[in-house]
Amino acid sequence: MKKIIFNIIKILLFGFVSVGVFLFLYQSQIDPYLPQFIDTVHKNINETITKESVDILKQEVETVYTNIRSITNNQELITAIKSYKQDSDYFWVLNSDLSFVYHPLENYINQLGIENFKDRNGFSFFQEILMHALSKGEGVVFYISETPAKRTINKVVYAKYYEKEGFVIGKSSSILYINNNPLALSQIRYLFVLVIGIIVISLFIGLLIVSLLMIPIILMTKKKRNVGVVAIKSGAPKEFRSEKKDEPVSITQDQKKPFEPKIVGFLCNWCSYAGADKAGSAQISYPTNVRIVKVMCSGRIDPEFILKAFHEGADGVMILACHPGDCHYKEGNYRAAQRYQMLKKLLSQYGIEEDRCYFDYVSAGEGEKFVRVITETVDRVKQLGPLII
Repeated sequence: MKKIIFNIIKILLFGFVSVGVFLFLYQSQIDPYLPQFIDTVHKNINETITKESVDILKQEVETVYTNIRSITNNQELITAIKSYKQDSDYFWVLNSDLSFVYHPLENYINQLGIENFKDRNGFSFFQEILMHALSKGEGVVFYISETPAKRTINKVVYAKYYEKEGFVIGKSSSILYINNNPLALSQIRYLFVLVIGIIVISLFIGLLIVSLLMIPIILMTKKKRNVGVVAIKSGAPKEFRSEKKDEPVSITQDQKKPFEPKIVGFLCNWCSYAGADKAGSAQISYPTNVRIVKVMCSGRIDPEFILKAFHEGADGVMILACHPGDCHYKEGNYRAAQRYQMLKKLLSQYGIEEDRCYFDYVSAGEGEKFVRVITETVDRVKQLGPLII
């Protein structure tokens, strides 16, 4: 339990350290560059807004031109423009001699002079746009206007010179730029920290939940190790199953009864199994700790069978084969002996003592040897104690 609490404390410390590292990196590496990053984003957005505004103005100027281009009489043109103006937005038309055909502020501009018609910063934007249109065919100029409430507005004017008709058509529009004001910057900083903070806290909570879910598993594993429980799965031999279904067989050194090892004996059908029959026919008593598994040949015994027996609760395993030269299948006992030598090296890697697995030769007529081998194996495993995996 102490180890579990220690692990939870480590996770909590990890979470606090992670938050601290994030705040340090944000303060030293991210925050100083955030205004520059935001400025770049705003610049890209404003460029897009400007391009879209100019494109719209071009389309609207072409619309105006389409509606008045067929009129050649100046008076009729003025009448048509004023009539068109009733259903359109603000625009203006000048002749190539810079005299107004139509402008909502025509009288005011004529009185002031085109060169003196300036924005609030003193920029002669109207004269500038006419110079662009007459020299290049079209032009775009940006200027700053002021509302009656003294509020500044960014505006763009587009003008195009139609040489055939001999007049210039222009139109302006407001542009709502995104500005880098302190309030917007602080809001972006807040959102950035909030999103990253949520990610860090989510990871921290996830680790904490996983650790809490692991507590029952850790406790069960620890309990099984302490009491030496070996779980018997459904595929275990019948001799190793409890009378109650799926009930584990507990093997402890603290039980009141003396330790009696469970040993699985793999016996060759033609020799060693017949030797067991011989001992039984002669009524020679021997320990009942061995559960016999008959195989047609000792060469059929795969190392996996041995490991499976240990895993399913056996304290020892015994392999009895025909004597060399007596194998019913000629070479089965030789193969069994070779596998046994390899198996002994493998057992130590799994934490199983080599003495828990024993190999010997017993013929059909050696009932007494069969009893002796079983007795010695049982005594040897008793000294080793129960196998705990």
